Amino acid sequence: MVRSQAGKQVVESATCVEAPLVTAPVVLICLADTGAWKTAPQQIQEMVAKKKLSPASAQEILRKIREQYASSPELTQRAALAHAFVALHQILIAAADCDLSAYWVSAFDEEKIKAHFHIPDQFLVAALIGIGYAEKPLPPPPALPLQSLVYQEKFGEAYESKNRD
Repeated sequence: MVRSQAGKQVVESATCVEAPLVTAPVVLICLADTGAWKTAPQQIQEMVAKKKLSPASAQEILRKIREQYASSPELTQRAALAHAFVALHQILIAAADCDLSAYWVSAFDEEKIKAHFHIPDQFLVAALIGIGYAEKPLPPPPALPLQSLVYQEKFGEAYESKNRD
């Protein structure tokens, strides 16, 4: 969480788009932990201790986790980002529930942000979110037609909605 004016200026200067982050009371630097999978042994052992998992099942799960994540840095990054985006969604919902305005920025110079805020290499900067109070209600975003977001059966195959009257 960045509250200082100097910190917010660094964050805003690292964005690739015009974003009103300096004027936000708080800017969140949202991180994805590419090393989070390494805590699986502790979590799985807790499940064994609570008898939610057998020791044999635990060993098999740990073997699969190590095999999958240790062999593919790309998969590790994708999984970490997917988890971060779920958390981002929750932050945006919580902000809206509190009548706060939230501005999500996904185009930025990650290295500049990581260097200034001393973010370790195992973390990816997933997004920046400026949070504050809207001075006036924000207009709703334009609705995109469902056909531009959803395909039917195969990528590129137009979805045809059937209006029910």
